Amino acid sequence: MFIFALKLNENHPMPKQNVKNVVLPHSEAKLELYRGYLLKYVQILVVSQRFNSINIYDVFCGSGIYEDGRAGSPVLAFETIKENRIWTNNNKIENPTPIKLSINDIEKNKVENVKQHFQNQVQPINVTVEYNNLLAKEFMSKIVQEVNLDGRGVRNLVFIDPYGYKDIEAATILDLLKGRNTEVILFLPVSFIYRFSSIAQIRDDVVQYDHLRSFIASFFPTNHPIRKNEPLLSPLDFIKNLKEAMTFDGKFHSASYFIQRDKGNYFALFFMTSNLLGLEKFLKTKWELDPIKGEGFKMPNQSPGLFDDFFNKEDKDGRIVDFGKALEAFLKSGLRNDSSVYEFTLANEFLPEHTNSIFKEWQKAGIIEVLEKENDALARKGSFNINYESTKNNSAGSKFIFKFK
Repeated sequence: MFIFALKLNENHPMPKQNVKNVVLPHSEAKLELYRGYLLKYVQILVVSQRFNSINIYDVFCGSGIYEDGRAGSPVLAFETIKENRIWTNNNKIENPTPIKLSINDIEKNKVENVKQHFQNQVQPINVTVEYNNLLAKEFMSKIVQEVNLDGRGVRNLVFIDPYGYKDIEAATILDLLKGRNTEVILFLPVSFIYRFSSIAQIRDDVVQYDHLRSFIASFFPTNHPIRKNEPLLSPLDFIKNLKEAMTFDGKFHSASYFIQRDKGNYFALFFMTSNLLGLEKFLKTKWELDPIKGEGFKMPNQSPGLFDDFFNKEDKDGRIVDFGKALEAFLKSGLRNDSSVYEFTLANEFLPEHTNSIFKEWQKAGIIEVLEKENDALARKGSFNINYESTKNNSAGSKFIFKFK
C-alpha cells in the first residue's frame, strides 16, 4: 500500500490563518479521516497475509508536529504503524507485512525535523523510513513509476493533501489508479475552485487562472455543464460533480467527504479505488466521523440548542428514507442479487448495515422477497448477504435474489 500525502502550494493563496503552523478544526477533520481509514486498511492488509509490502508515501510532509503540539500526516502515519504492530504482536502474528514510510518535502529542515522525531521513537518491527528532499512533481513521477511496476503483492494508497491544485491533473490520478492496486485520497479547496471556475474559463486571457483552467479541463469534458459555465447550486453540488468525474467514466469507484472551514467555505476529500472493500472501509470511517448523515464535517454549533438531538435524528432518518427510495427504484428496475445491491449501496455512500436495516423493515412489511439463487426457494428470514464476499470469485459468492413486490 502506498500512501501519498501532498501539500502543494498555489499561486492563489487561501485565506491566511497560519494553517501550516497550527491544526485548525477543518484540518483536524481531514487528519481524523486519514488516520481512521489508514488504521482500518493497514490492518486488513496485514491480516490477509496476501501482500508482500505496504509502502506509505508522504510528499510535502511538513515538520510533522505543529506549533500547537498536534501531529501532522507523517507522524499520524508513523503512530498508526506502531499501533498496528502492537496489535499484530498481541495477536501473535509473526513476521508482519513489511511497511515502508517514505516522506518528502522541498524544505529540507522540515524533513530533518520529522527524521529527528522518528529517531526518538521506539522503532516498530519490519518498518523502514525513507527521507526525501525533492520537488513535488519529481516525487510524484517516482511514485507513478513505482506503483505501476509493483505486482499483485503490493497495495497502494495515495493521499494527496494540497493547499492548492496546480500540480493536480486527472491524468496523474489515472496513472496512479490504472494498475488497479491503488487507492487515492485527494484533498481540494473546493470553494475556491467553485467560486472562480466560471470566470477562469471566460477570462482565458488572465494568466493567473491557467492552473484552474487546466484542472477543470483535465477532469470534465467540453460538453459537461461545468465546462459550459452552467450554474451549480452550491459548493456541495460542485463536490458531487467532482466525485462523479473521479470515477473516470465508471472505471473506478469514488466517494467524497466535505469539510466546512467556515460558513460557505468548503474543502473536500475525494476517495478513488478499484477495490470495493477499500471503498467500504473509507465509507465506514466517514460514517464514524459523521454518524448523522455520513457526508462530512461541519463547524461545531457554538450555541447548541435544546432540540439539537431531535433535529439530528430527523436529519439521519430523512437521509435513510431517501436512500430507501433509491434502493426501491433500483430493485424494481431489474433482477438484483446481493452482489449488485452491495455495489449499489457503496456507490450511494451508504453501508451494508443501512441496507440490511431497510430490508428487515421491508421483509417485516411483506413487500420484498429474498430467494436463494440456486433454487428460487425463500431464504431464511434476515439473510441478505450484503457484503464484500458476495462480489468475489466472479459472483460465486452471491447467494440471493431480491424481488420487490
